[in-house]
Amino acid sequence: MANKVYLALVNGNLPVGTSAHWNDHVYKDDAAHRMKASPQRHAGTKEASLSWTSLHSQGDWSLVAVKIHTGRKHQIRLQFSLRDHAVLGDRKYDSTKPFSQGIALHSWSLTIDHPTQKDSMTFHAPPPDNWRPYLDQVSAQNHPVSDASLPSRVQSILDQ
Repeated sequence: MANKVYLALVNGNLPVGTSAHWNDHVYKDDAAHRMKASPQRHAGTKEASLSWTSLHSQGDWSLVAVKIHTGRKHQIRLQFSLRDHAVLGDRKYDSTKPFSQGIALHSWSLTIDHPTQKDSMTFHAPPPDNWRPYLDQVSAQNHPVSDASLPSRVQSILDQ
């Protein structure tokens, strides 16, 4: 089984340590060229489930770690937007704050079992350079963000 953890910079203030588990019923709206959510399960919807925790919050944005439990198209983008915390730069899902070079969503960690030895293997990818202005602000607040510090800070969502 694979465990995926994403980092996202989202609109709004989500206090450090805040966490949640969200379940929604999502479906593809071909006419709108995007995913949407339904308040109830019906034909055509699929369950979308994720857990998240806030690692840092400053002014009108927050850094969150997200563990997906299902792998639906645009799942993180849609589920955060539904709760007025769109991913920075994601105009498709109603972000009002720009982000340089795309959207502020990053696949940070992948944990898989080795196919023959069955040992757990974890791979990390550091955030791209265009995240640096935000990560520097996090570090300046005595919450250093590095490949070494993030694993312990996201452990709470990995345990869910």
